[in-house]
Formats: sequence, structure tokens, C-alpha cells
Amino acid sequence: FRSFLPFVDVWRWFDFLNYVPNMIPIAEEVMKGGKLFEPAISFSVSDECTNAYYLKVTKEILSITGGAKEIVLCIKDMAGVGSPKRIASLVDAMLQKHPSLVIHYHRHTTDGLAVPALVAAAKAGAKILDVTDDPFTRYYGHAPIRSVNALLQENGLQTNLDLAHVDEASRVVTDWRANPRAVDLK
Repeated sequence: FRSFLPFVDVWRWFDFLNYVPNMIPIAEEVMKGGKLFEPAISFSVSDECTNAYYLKVTKEILSITGGAKEIVLCIKDMAGVGSPKRIASLVDAMLQKHPSLVIHYHRHTTDGLAVPALVAAAKAGAKILDVTDDPFTRYYGHAPIRSVNALLQENGLQTNLDLAHVDEASRVVTDWRANPRAVDLK
């Protein structure tokens, strides 16, 4: 781990699976190394996984990391099970309790509601969303960048996306998928 620390600026960590004591050794090393730590709360839907539960985990994380200004907090909905309403409720609850917290919503397209859930998270105050280049959108990856961008803008949310760079990346990916050996990805 320490040999990689100088080369990675943002460390997202979800392996602690909401048991914060397992997060401590990594958090200490990352922050001591001057890098940005991004603990990722593992999101699920069950009777136990309430806003109160996630607020408790967030409070534990913030007590160990020095506060909301020291980290980016990721809500990692790896299974893609959070409805737009549920995700908006959680983001809102977190920001009401910790207004300076930067929230990153990570979600997969498992249930077909990824795009509206991402928009709901952004409307509730999440600042970072995971998306993918349109040619890579398939199976259970992330939502397509152009769809999310368009819906965010239609909902009055500002994005800082350079579509010329998106087009260039899309061209490279499309060319690579057509002939992987012919494209230099450097």
C-alpha cells in the first residue's frame, strides 16, 4: 500500500463495509501521506439500513478523519438498489447533519433506475456522480454520461463537462472496441 501512496491522489475505500474500525489504518496512512481520503459507505436497502444508521456510520467516519472538510464521502450503491426517492432522502439527511460534506454518489445500472437516481442525488446536493462514456455503457456498469448530463441540465443543475473531450474519448473507445490492436490508448 505505502509504495502506491505517492502515485494515487484520491483513495476511495469501501472494503471496511461500514465497520469503521476496519477503515482506520488506511485512513490514517492516506491522510498522513497528504492524499484525499474517500471512505465509501456501502449502501443497501433493508429495515436496518435507515438514514439514522448511515448517519451513525458517517459520524464515526468524521470523528476519525478530522471532519467533513478533510474527506469526500462516497455513497456506494454497488448493487444499484436505491430508488431515486431513497437516495435523495439519504443525501439530504447527510447534508442537513453535515452541510459542508462533499458527497459522491456511486451507482451501477442494475435496476434501470441509475439515471434518475443520479439526478435525484445531485438535486439533493451530491457533488460527484459516477458515469461512463456512452460506448462503455452496457451490462451493470455506470449510467451513460450524455444522458446524465442532459437530465442534470434539464433540472437546472450546472455541470462542468467539456463535451468536446467526451466526444474525443468516445471516439477513442469506439475505435478501440472495433479494433483493440490498432488503437494506441496513450
